[in-house]
Amino acid sequence: TTILGMALAFDLTAQARDALRVLGDSRPLEPFRMINSTAARSLANNIAVALATYTTLLYTVSIIMVQISVSRYLPHVSSLFFQDTRISIFLQALIVNNVFVMLVSYSTSALYVPRTALLLACILASFTILAIIPFFMHLFNFL
Repeated sequence: TTILGMALAFDLTAQARDALRVLGDSRPLEPFRMINSTAARSLANNIAVALATYTTLLYTVSIIMVQISVSRYLPHVSSLFFQDTRISIFLQALIVNNVFVMLVSYSTSALYVPRTALLLACILASFTILAIIPFFMHLFNFL
C-alpha cells in the first residue's frame, strides 16, 4: 500500500505540474473578466438558490438529529447544541454567505457587474459546500 500511495502521489504531482503549465499559458480568471451582465446575474442567482437549498437541508438534518438525540438521551442536549461554538459559527457563516450572494445578485445590473464580488461568491460557495464534511463529523461526535 505504501508503494501504491507513492505511485499515486507521483502521478498526482505530474498531473498538477502539467495543469500548472497549461494555466501558465492561459488566464484562469478570464471568464470572470469577460462575463456580461446577463451571465453574471444568472450565475449569482444560481449560486444563491443552491446555497439557500443547501442551508435549508443542513438546518433540517441538524435539527432532526438533535430532536432524535433529545428524545433518546436528555433534553439538555438541545441547549448544548445551541451553545456549541463550532456549530454556531458554521451556521452563522452559512447565513452570512447566503446574504452576501443575494447582495451580489441584486447588485448586478446591465450597467454594473461586480466581478470581484462574483468571484468571491463562487469561492465562498465552494468552501461552504466542502465544509459539510467537517461539520457533520463534529455533529456526529457531538451527539
